[in-house]
Amino acid sequence: MDKVIFNKIMKKKAIIYLHGFRSSPESDKATFLKQFCLTNNIDFLCPPLDISPKKAIAQSITIVKNVMVQEYQQIILIGSSLGGFYATYIMQNYEGSEQLLSILINPSVRPFRDLESAINSEKRWQLEALNIRPFTKNHHLEIQKLEETVGTTLRFPDNILLVAAKGDELLSWEEMSSFYKGCQQYIVDGSDHSMTDFPKHWERIKGFIGV
Repeated sequence: MDKVIFNKIMKKKAIIYLHGFRSSPESDKATFLKQFCLTNNIDFLCPPLDISPKKAIAQSITIVKNVMVQEYQQIILIGSSLGGFYATYIMQNYEGSEQLLSILINPSVRPFRDLESAINSEKRWQLEALNIRPFTKNHHLEIQKLEETVGTTLRFPDNILLVAAKGDELLSWEEMSSFYKGCQQYIVDGSDHSMTDFPKHWERIKGFIGV
């Protein structure tokens, strides 16, 4: 009996961070969250997502599935920009997502529209110097199919916190706020799309996950 109680007490939280378009696990937000988790005995996962949205979603779902069988106290998805769209996709389509909490940072609400200009936009020297793959028309069509399955009515709005910056230079915070109506919302005056001042806001955001 004592052993069972002890195991329950020792259960941890896990944070899965889904980075944005052309970002990586080495981004400032990912690095900050990784350090926060280390300090607070929270498991942290941040996969390097494929440029293919279809593959990126498959990667993300595989990680969520593997983490969920570990019986964590709580699993939190944090997605930034395109990663926010991926997190929303999972909340809308993955069986068992009602058990997840999700924090969306300047999420892309209409990525098919927003990423049209990114199709084959990379210069050859960028592809070679940075060792990256181009974002192709096929990748763009993958986004369209994923977006169609998300819909417009959120399944578990109480499980979602929107973090949107009024100073976002790429996406509309009003569009985010409208799409995620019914969810908790933290609207930031100023800042930018990357939310470079994220650590300053984390103190208020982390209350959503009970830290």
